[in-house]
Amino acid sequence: MSYITCKSGALFFILNLTFGASSVAAQNAPTAHSDDLLTEALTRVPQVALNQTAAFTARTVLANAPSLSVMRWQSQEDWGSDETELTLQLSFLSPAQRQLLATSNELSTALQQLQQQQQALQVSGVLRQLYWQAQLLKTDYEYYQSIAAHLQQLSEITEHQVDAGELSRYALLVVQQRYQQQQSLAQAKQAEQQQLLTLWQQLTGQSQWPHQLPETRTVTTQPHPQLQALQLQWQASLLASQQTAASDSAWSVSAGYKHIQSPTGSEAQVGLGFSIPFATTNYLSNVELQALQQQQRALTAALQQSQRELAQAQAEAQRNLTHWQQQLTAQRQAAALSSAAMAALEQLRQAQHIDTALYIDRWIEQLTYQYEARTIELQVQYAHAQLQQAQGVSL
Repeated sequence: MSYITCKSGALFFILNLTFGASSVAAQNAPTAHSDDLLTEALTRVPQVALNQTAAFTARTVLANAPSLSVMRWQSQEDWGSDETELTLQLSFLSPAQRQLLATSNELSTALQQLQQQQQALQVSGVLRQLYWQAQLLKTDYEYYQSIAAHLQQLSEITEHQVDAGELSRYALLVVQQRYQQQQSLAQAKQAEQQQLLTLWQQLTGQSQWPHQLPETRTVTTQPHPQLQALQLQWQASLLASQQTAASDSAWSVSAGYKHIQSPTGSEAQVGLGFSIPFATTNYLSNVELQALQQQQRALTAALQQSQRELAQAQAEAQRNLTHWQQQLTAQRQAAALSSAAMAALEQLRQAQHIDTALYIDRWIEQLTYQYEARTIELQVQYAHAQLQQAQGVSL
């Protein structure tokens, strides 16, 4: 019995891991630090990157590549002069262009950090899902195993009573059948635990479950990484348009050398020139401006849609947490009464005032109250983790 269905195949797909399966013991280790778990998991997730940009370097001083021009003038007159001119032109980034370049570097760093945050959040979601599903399966296993252990003891007692002629052999068969049933259910839950533990070991390198999965208890004031990504995407588009508009604002310096050869002699000249555009406003072509406006509308719509979806997800996670918290109070009260009820059942059994099959059903019913209380306690913790995930908080 479990409130969550585990689909190991789906988790394999989510993790996109290619490690071989290994047998590990489903035991709890000391409480792990969330940073250690997350850091190790992030190093084990396959990294895909495009490294072609490593062949390029960003301009920091020059706006364009230097240009060198050579001109030769040959006179067509007998008494004319011949000239040779050599000109070197350098285009420097204007103060406005340098400021845009610095902003671009800052934005690139912010995008890289955000990408890391998004990956950390995604991996945190997988860790949370694996851990809490495993805890619920562990509770299931302990529940069925407790029933099986009790029925095994009851089988031994019933066998003595049958040999003494106090009970019919049918009573013993009922106990043995129920024992086999519960033992089979316990083994199935144990196998499911093993599958999850294998995934956990592949992702974290740990062969044991931690006693607790540390959660951040502080309230985050940062927007969800998904919203930050859209906002930075717009900033990048706007910055690209600003750089396009400022492309004609570079400052240029020209240095020239001229040699003049005439019938009366020769002369050498040198020159230096400056060019500073008087652009006072940013401007784009109509096509560029329309493209930017279209992108703004698209990103605004995507941002609004994401805000609605995230708000709905957070509200649903909060409702889920509230639901389990409300259920827990009533279930704890029922579990507190179950111990006395089980003791009363045992007295009826010893006095042979209750049928064996009925006794087993009622005993399991009382144990189920305790099991459900424990399960709901786990569901409350899992719901809190899901709320953290919906709010964009990583481990």
